[in-house]
This record gives sequence, structure tokens and C-alpha cells, in this order.
Amino acid sequence: GVLPRMRSAESILGEIKLLKQRYGFEKFGLECDYFLFDKLKIKQLCDLLLKEKLSIVWKTSTRIEDVDPSLINFMAKAGCRLILFGIESASPFIQRIIDKKLNFSFITKLLSACDKNGIDSFLAFIVGFPDEKIEDLEKNIRLVTELQQIVKCDVRFNYLSPLPGTILYERHKKELILASNILRGGTFPQPTVNLKQNQRLIKKYPLIFSGFYA
Repeated sequence: GVLPRMRSAESILGEIKLLKQRYGFEKFGLECDYFLFDKLKIKQLCDLLLKEKLSIVWKTSTRIEDVDPSLINFMAKAGCRLILFGIESASPFIQRIIDKKLNFSFITKLLSACDKNGIDSFLAFIVGFPDEKIEDLEKNIRLVTELQQIVKCDVRFNYLSPLPGTILYERHKKELILASNILRGGTFPQPTVNLKQNQRLIKKYPLIFSGFYA
């Protein structure tokens, strides 16, 4: 696949400083599914944040297999207070479909490191995969129950919304339906989604607005 292109640590720091100095922001969301992919850049960013002494807090999201537990302490010192981890599914069957190979003992170790360093953990699951069965969903619940007995973590379950260009989308694009609960504002801000002209665009251009389909 195509490797993600990451902004430099200096570029991210410059934007944070501008927003704090001009608008007084002290809480930031560094939103990128591959935020911890380039560990060297994360170390550079954390080092810059510590040197600048900006006294900010921030959150981010990442694929759980990209995380190096040794980074957690450094990130906490640099102001990280929440990480959203993409689990997707605890079912080995579903993992094979989406080409994931999660090590569940590693997840426990990682969440324990976050808890120890004052970083809240948020686990994101996806439901609604093709051929998903009740036993696959039960594996998700079992994993959450086991983890929450060991460490503190919050959980979110999302509907599958295949993105154009992905294998799942190409295989099932003719089967996708407009998710009425999402259109009513179940996931997106209701005042925006419920505008009639927006609904017309969503229905007319499913390829562009694939996030409203499941």
C-alpha cells in the first residue's frame, strides 16, 4: 500500500504555538490514524513540546500495532492525555478479512502502560462486517470485559462504512445502503446532516459521501 505522508514535528509545533498564542488554546487533538507510524517524528515532536514548555494537553489516535510502549511515558510527559486505539474486531475470522494480526497480550501491556502514565485509553471497534456472525460480536464484548477488569478504558462501537478504493468497498459497493440512523444524526452533527440540500447530495453522490452508507 501507499505509505502515509506525515507533517514534520516543526510544522505541527508551529501550528500549536500559533493557536495558543493567537487564540489561547491549551487542548489539542492531533488527529491522524497513523500518528505513531513514524516513531522518530513523534519523539522529535515530544522533545520540542518539552523544550518549549507550552503547558498544553493533547490527544491522538493510532493503529494499535504502530505503538511502541516505550513511547508512552515520553508522550505523557509531553502532554498526551488520551489515545484512541483502532481495534476494529477481536474476532480472528474478521481480522483475517481486514488483514489485521492483533496480539491481545500486547494490547493489555499497552493499555497498562497508558494507565500507569496518566493517559486515558479509548478503544474503537467496528461492527457490520460482511459475513460477521453473533459469535464474532461476542468476542468483541468478551475482550472489552476482560480488558476493563484489568485496566481503565473507554469503548466505542462504530458501523462499518467501507471507503472507496478499499477491498471491502470494491467487493460490496453494490450492496451498500444509506444508513438512516446516521443520516438522522446518529454519528454526525444533526443540524448539518438534516439540511435537505445536504441529504440530496449524500444520496446523489454515494461515492463521495460513503461514510453515510453501511
